[in-house]
Amino acid sequence: MNLKDLVGLKVSFYGVDGNFFKLGHKVFEAVEDENDGYRSMLSTVDEAPEERTKNAIFFKRRLDEVRVEVLESIEGFRLMSVNDGHIWLEIGTSDADCYYPSFVFNYHPRVP
Repeated sequence: MNLKDLVGLKVSFYGVDGNFFKLGHKVFEAVEDENDGYRSMLSTVDEAPEERTKNAIFFKRRLDEVRVEVLESIEGFRLMSVNDGHIWLEIGTSDADCYYPSFVFNYHPRVP
């Protein structure tokens, strides 16, 4: 499963561990493009194989209900709370500098 399959849907969010994040019962991994040389770009955001995530740690209870949205500003995705609009995670490729794009994985935990 790819994150694109969840765009527009409401799903339970269980947190982030490294470049892994859990939505519902599935763990996804944001992967940088290995063949991009000196630049850094998002390659894929796919469901991670269980053998790669067996040591990943997520909350047992959901943190929030989020909607997966496509972001054009960074050519990627955003997980936004359906309850209060909090942005939990932004994933993609920043185009701040057309010559040197960069991989984006910005996790924004809720601060009390």
